[in-house]
Amino acid sequence: NASVLVNDKTETSVFGSSRAGKEYKREQIKTITIVTSNTVPSDAVDSWDASDDNDGNVKAWITKNSVEDGVQMYNLYIGGKGELSVLLSCEKLFYKYTKCTEINGLDNLNTSTVTSMECMFYNCHALTSLDVSKFDTSKVTSMYCMFSGCKSLTSFDVSKFDTSKVTN
Repeated sequence: NASVLVNDKTETSVFGSSRAGKEYKREQIKTITIVTSNTVPSDAVDSWDASDDNDGNVKAWITKNSVEDGVQMYNLYIGGKGELSVLLSCEKLFYKYTKCTEINGLDNLNTSTVTSMECMFYNCHALTSLDVSKFDTSKVTSMYCMFSGCKSLTSFDVSKFDTSKVTN
C-alpha cells in the first residue's frame, strides 16, 4: 500500500501541487477520482508526486474538463500502487473543493488507521452524492464538520460507520 498526502497546509492547493510548485486551485476541480495505479496517462495536462514522503508511490494528475467563466476546470486523479492508505488523518482531505461534482473511487481509500475525519468534505457545495460505504471508521474519534457545507449532498450512506470511538 501507498500513502497519500492529506494535509497541504493551505486551503487552496490541490493534493501537493503547491509543494511541487504548481498553481492549481481547489475551485478549479470538477471531478476527483482515486485509482489503483500511479501511471500517469498521456492525456494528463500535468502531474506531480502526491505521496506524504515524496517517494513517488502516489501521483496526482489533472486532465482538462470545461472552461467556466473564463477559468479552465480540471479532473483530478490520485493514483497509487494498489489501494491508497491514509495515515491518521483525513482532516480537510477534500476541503473546499467547491465546484467538484463527483468524487469517485473512495473505495480505493484505506481509512483503517484514520483517527480524524474533521472537515473531510467541508464546503463541497456541488457534490450531490458520495459513496463512503467502504470507509473503516473504527478508529475515528472526530467527525467534526465532516459534511458541513455540502448543501447539494442528497445521497450518501453512513449506516456502516462505526462511531463507537467518536467523541466529536
